[in-house]
Amino acid sequence: MPAGQLTIGTWEYWTRTGWSTTLADARPLADQAGQNVRASGSVVAHDGHYVLVGKENQWFTDEIRAYTSPSPAGPFTGPTVVYETPEHGQPCGERTRFTYRVNAHPAYQQQNGAMLFSYNVHCQASPPEGYDPSWNWADASLYRARFIGLDLP
Repeated sequence: MPAGQLTIGTWEYWTRTGWSTTLADARPLADQAGQNVRASGSVVAHDGHYVLVGKENQWFTDEIRAYTSPSPAGPFTGPTVVYETPEHGQPCGERTRFTYRVNAHPAYQQQNGAMLFSYNVHCQASPPEGYDPSWNWADASLYRARFIGLDLP
């Protein structure tokens, strides 16, 4: 899709039995057992198959995982841990860092064959303290993307 033209054309959504142009028909991707793949992230074409790369439980784990499938809609097998984010769980003042939102950048494949991905880092307090965005704005090392090259299965 050309830059600035995301609203041009018709989007399609996976329904588990086919494709629909109605967002409300969308269903989660499934693994081989028919269970939802609980990872948020990106699906990319790689070496003749598709790989979903993301965080299975994005707020509570440092693991970026990969699931593979012959189809972009699944069923997917895996997961395989492909990276552990070093920032996750590290202190930020009296709070804790977490990592989230894994995104593929397949146009920037590295010379060694690794694919470029990004993820974000955030500072969060435990409930009931709640959330204050100034925790992240006060520290330039937070609330920005990190870029990594990942070897995919």
